[in-house]
Amino acid sequence: MEASDYLVSHGCSGDFSRFRPTSPATYRRGDRVVIRSPDGLELGVVLRPATEGHARFLPATAPGELLRRATAEDEEAIRSAKERGDLIFQEGRVLAADMGLPVEILDVEVQFDGARAVVHHLRFAECDYRPLVSTLSTKHRILIVMENLGAPSAVPEEAPGGCGKAGCGQAGGGGGCGSCGSGGGGCGSCGSAGAAVEGEAGAAVAVADLPDDHEVCTCWSVVKEVVVAALREGVSTVEAVGETTRAGTGCETCQPLLQRLIDSYGPAALAEAAVGSAVDARAYFSGLREKMWKGQRTPLL
Repeated sequence: MEASDYLVSHGCSGDFSRFRPTSPATYRRGDRVVIRSPDGLELGVVLRPATEGHARFLPATAPGELLRRATAEDEEAIRSAKERGDLIFQEGRVLAADMGLPVEILDVEVQFDGARAVVHHLRFAECDYRPLVSTLSTKHRILIVMENLGAPSAVPEEAPGGCGKAGCGQAGGGGGCGSCGSGGGGCGSCGSAGAAVEGEAGAAVAVADLPDDHEVCTCWSVVKEVVVAALREGVSTVEAVGETTRAGTGCETCQPLLQRLIDSYGPAALAEAAVGSAVDARAYFSGLREKMWKGQRTPLL
């Protein structure tokens, strides 16, 4: 870990992560700064310089970017974002109740750049978010990301022994991991080994045959439908999928499956199968974005 890294608190949940200045600068505790995290541009508060001793408590991922000290314009932008988030919060709670969704919205955080709103909530049972997401997205013209703060489901006793990696959700050693696939035996969730993913009955399932609600990323509970929606909007790399949906940004063991989804559903595959050429594909995706903002198409979850 480089001495130039800083621990920065960010987000309404008070998360802190490691960030690296994009240009030479020295920051002090309490400095308000603009950062780029996997969620996009955010306002953060410097806690202290990061040291080697912090490494064991932080995810083994690349640091985010520490862009600059917050200016008066940045502060005004974050105030505007907060007001927008408060409005989506109030409307979201009313809509969730009217739709009978088993969801309690706890907070809404509109990103600093206004690109998307993260809806922090508790989900008490499986449900279809899409009517809620579509209504809020269309009215406020913003990408809605539903983030369930509830604890992950307990691992069934009969599940195979896990690998112990962060996000695996299992403990112990033994054969391949049934959650993240890093144990080498093939994965029933992320498909990190082999050309197909193992289904519930143990049989190999082609990526195209996975159901829409198949959980691709167990760390962030991202299902196939959300990843495919991002790909059909023009996202074309594993890194870009992570920036858009968070999938693959935790323990990273689902990234091989993400790549196979890109190969099957990404812009290149869609251009070849549906519109014939790269030029036609660019026009096709441009038309989709126009329809999205006109309310004719549901934005990404």
